[in-house]
Amino acid sequence: MRSSGLEGDRFHEVCDVSRLDQLAREEGARHGPLLLKQPPSGWRRTMRGDPCYRGYGTLEFLLEAARAKFETEPAVAREITAAVLDFVDGVEDAPSRVHWIGLQGLAWKEHANALRFAGDLRQALQAVERSIEIYGQNAGLHFEQTRARLASVNIHREIGNLGQALSIARECGSIFLDYGQRPFVTMARLCEGAVLFSLKQFAEALRIYTAVVEEAEIEGDKLTLARGLTNVAECARELGDLAAARDLYPRALVHFEELNLPTEAARVRWGYALSLAALGRIPSAVSELYKVRAVYLSLGANADATVSMLDIVRIRFDADEDVQELCADLVATCSAAGLTQNAIEALAYLREQSKRRMLTSTKINRVRTYIGELTRTPALLFARPDDDEGE
Repeated sequence: MRSSGLEGDRFHEVCDVSRLDQLAREEGARHGPLLLKQPPSGWRRTMRGDPCYRGYGTLEFLLEAARAKFETEPAVAREITAAVLDFVDGVEDAPSRVHWIGLQGLAWKEHANALRFAGDLRQALQAVERSIEIYGQNAGLHFEQTRARLASVNIHREIGNLGQALSIARECGSIFLDYGQRPFVTMARLCEGAVLFSLKQFAEALRIYTAVVEEAEIEGDKLTLARGLTNVAECARELGDLAAARDLYPRALVHFEELNLPTEAARVRWGYALSLAALGRIPSAVSELYKVRAVYLSLGANADATVSMLDIVRIRFDADEDVQELCADLVATCSAAGLTQNAIEALAYLREQSKRRMLTSTKINRVRTYIGELTRTPALLFARPDDDEGE
């Protein structure tokens, strides 16, 4: 009898938590959109003034809104996650303590993702490590902690911690497999492949991506298919199979454009342009790279825009074209876009070298590498670590 009573109490407790969670989500759906209609400068004032705007449901809604903006409006996504972090510790209406801890971990994880998309990798790494630490406070959040660890993989990769990134990706894949979560296993494999690519182990990466593409086609998963096709194309290009790369990039591009993912579409177009250049189709390659630059400038991703322009300079220079005017335009454009002074000085160096007829491909590539490192431009191969596809 006692056992039955305890089971009944537990049943009612679970029902109460579920009901509170649903009520919180409904409140968040009411207040979250109203807050986002205001300019970011007024968000915190509103949240301080009315507890409905800093409640559990509203903060959860805001994090979902931020996630949707990683690709299209990375600066806005970062503003949202930063505002959430200002209030997440003080949440008093979470359905349970586990929900409260989980919201804190989620807030730091999404802030890390937003920082990564904005190019601030050092801060992103600190944020994701804080998320992992928070999730570790409750054994019931082990799966979510593993997702946060997976989110750290691409940050480590882009910083250059390749061995650590590879180890984490493989560990996460194994854990997701134990949980029977195939979508997350696939994400871990995509991240593992990206690290192998960065290690220049292109054949190994290709095997992973080919298997991902085959599974995505069977399951009708367009997003994973697009990413898999892109990565197969990247590997093919690096392995010298330019014909395959040329055919694969447009297939991936169609999917990304249908899914309205401009950043990923731009990266596909970028790779396609480089494959065209390698085939000697210089005008077509340059045309594609100008489209890439336009996308990044429109998104405020000035570092990516600059590096894509440097690829135009290099491609045209290698084709024996005069790039003096192009180098001068690059300095002016990047100065207006607010690129760092060190980056502008590096571009000015190329401009002067061009004027003096002393420019070389080596000098262009050195400046490209320098600006990519200085501004922490993400690697061209793209595999996003966390999409909530399994929810």
